[in-house]
Amino acid sequence: MKGFVTNNALGVQIVVCATADALTDFVTQIQAQKPAAAQIVAVSVREMEHAAEFEGFSIKPTQTTPNINLPLTPDFAQCAQCAAQMLDPHDRRYFYPFTCCTQCGTRYAITEKYPFERENTSLATFKMCATCQTEYDSPEDVRFHAQTNSCPDCGIKFWLTDNFGKILTQENQEVFGQAAKALSEGKILAVKNTSGYLLLCDATSVQAVQQLRERKRRPTKPLAVLFPDLAQLRQHVYLSEKAAAHIGSAEAPIVVAEVKNKGAIALQEVAPNMDTLGCMLPYSGILKLLATQLNRPLVATSGNLHGSPVCADAPEAFEKLSGIADLFIHHDLPVRHSQDDSVIRFTPKYDIKLVYRRARGLAPSNYFEPTQNKVDNTKILCLGSDLKSSVSLQPNSHSYTSEYLGDLGNYETFQRFEATLSSYAETFSLKPDVIVHDLHPLYQSRQAIEPLQQRFPAARLHAVQHHEAHFAAILGEKNSWENKVLGVIWDGTGYGTDAAIWGGEFFLYEKRKISRAAHLNYFIWILGDKMAKNPKISAYAILGDALGQENFEANEQRIYARQREQKAVQTSSVGRLFDAAAYVLGFERTVFFEGEAAMYVEQLAKMCGTDAKNVYLDSEDFLSGEKLLANMRTALGHGASRAEVAAGFHWSLAKMIQKVAVQQGATHIAFSGGVFQNAYLVDCIAQKMNDLTLSWHEHLPANDENISYGQLKHYQYILQ
Repeated sequence: MKGFVTNNALGVQIVVCATADALTDFVTQIQAQKPAAAQIVAVSVREMEHAAEFEGFSIKPTQTTPNINLPLTPDFAQCAQCAAQMLDPHDRRYFYPFTCCTQCGTRYAITEKYPFERENTSLATFKMCATCQTEYDSPEDVRFHAQTNSCPDCGIKFWLTDNFGKILTQENQEVFGQAAKALSEGKILAVKNTSGYLLLCDATSVQAVQQLRERKRRPTKPLAVLFPDLAQLRQHVYLSEKAAAHIGSAEAPIVVAEVKNKGAIALQEVAPNMDTLGCMLPYSGILKLLATQLNRPLVATSGNLHGSPVCADAPEAFEKLSGIADLFIHHDLPVRHSQDDSVIRFTPKYDIKLVYRRARGLAPSNYFEPTQNKVDNTKILCLGSDLKSSVSLQPNSHSYTSEYLGDLGNYETFQRFEATLSSYAETFSLKPDVIVHDLHPLYQSRQAIEPLQQRFPAARLHAVQHHEAHFAAILGEKNSWENKVLGVIWDGTGYGTDAAIWGGEFFLYEKRKISRAAHLNYFIWILGDKMAKNPKISAYAILGDALGQENFEANEQRIYARQREQKAVQTSSVGRLFDAAAYVLGFERTVFFEGEAAMYVEQLAKMCGTDAKNVYLDSEDFLSGEKLLANMRTALGHGASRAEVAAGFHWSLAKMIQKVAVQQGATHIAFSGGVFQNAYLVDCIAQKMNDLTLSWHEHLPANDENISYGQLKHYQYILQ
């Protein structure tokens, strides 16, 4: 066969001269023998006239075009073959962390524009040496046309410094050897990884982990652990085959798993009061070299200050992390898209996949969508939510959802949010016809609207209610637009169409319409954002004086009572119901991170296993959070254990969903909202309603990260 192959704005283009039979076989073989990291989302074949005669088959250079219409390639974990070369003392890439090939290595993190060619990345200034160029030009070589090909002679340079910026060494083996020695001595290391900085310390050292927590001001939120290899990881946690496949995949996310044996890990310091551990394997050459040198578990957490984006370059890292890290490993490859690690979990009983954070390896392309999934030619930009922010867009026949950006209440995160909007607009030459935003009038994301309107004056504005966006996200992910579906959307907060704070919603979808079918009974929203930080406030908002005066100082109770009497704002929030349940079950302090109280309730419930437990719902008023909590308190007063009542609370929520499903005649239920990151609750629901079709998020987080995607799908599919 003769012809050529090239990349263009639509993807890979192949022009060949062949008989019909040969061409059919060729197309079949391309799909059957595609590279492991490749995803073929569509194949189209057409006959064309071509005047030129081909002498053979060649690769043509990519032609730059302003109109990109293809998925964006995420970052890939280093493959086993490249890792072996990097660790081989006889190989020319020995101890070179950016050893990679066509099947692995950084992509999205270093991309400046598309298509993905070396000249369009931050590697453009690193000219390949003669040996690397020979590899690049050789069809037999694993680095044939590998855009990120480099070696110690022509590639990225590393250096180790102290936290004053003094260079300690610039020789690769010494950089990683000295860093590993410092980690073994209890020091904290900031390392510039492939997509931004990480903070590392010895996970077996109580003192080192405590010091990291104190310096980073992260008192209780669980930390992830980097294991040197899968064998060590399996010694410490239970890992299903599905979980093992994901943690060892090209995406290489953090996987939250049940602890089997804490071994030498300082578990109480790493994950206080938890029996799960966020686990990861060394997915980059940088992490593999450190893990190989040290051969023990390391705490690995984002290189940032609380609430801020991950640091991307040395000046920023010195400014923000020099008070945390004792040593720094830097390199000179610019990171254009800094990202956190993705986080997933599988439920213990039914092995249902839950995505907690979608970032490195998973973003930004929505590969899960049907091929060329576009309703019309409308170009859409969606601004998402404030907490766990992301942005989504449909500039062509593909949709894209950014990596996790963070909380827009943080100024630096908001700057990153604006930069992400600008970057996508430039990448796709996007002039949106519609800008979609949340209904909440005070969301930070709405601050981006005015500058966007100045830049794109023809763009129309469109508001979507928060929980309807959640529902549209799961409908879109599962492509359930032709079905009748009951949506259960439970989270902490979202502005409702009646100006109440929604969060315990039941919706019906049918024939491109969404209607609110039911909700958790309203209770009073007290003291604004403070309510989410203090479970006692939620408990009082629901139970009132029945909670007992002994739980309050006199002035405190007067303030809460006045707020409750005013009934200024009402809420149906299941997130706050979880907080109230946590208080009833003994969680009596303020929370240090979002979801901490709910995790406490889940942790208690797990002590009782997943067999059906007592249900505390009122038989008549089964949507009443007040009666549910009152019955739980009665059970505790009659001698039931906290663990038993916590389990019953989860089973009560599952029963509540079942009752609404029966009322509505639903046979298909879809779930979204941050509450459904609770693995115990998901297993309870799966067990109780195993005769129904249940849809869970598998590709997007159930939390507010999916709001921007839901806004996009809502605009495209829901009748206005």
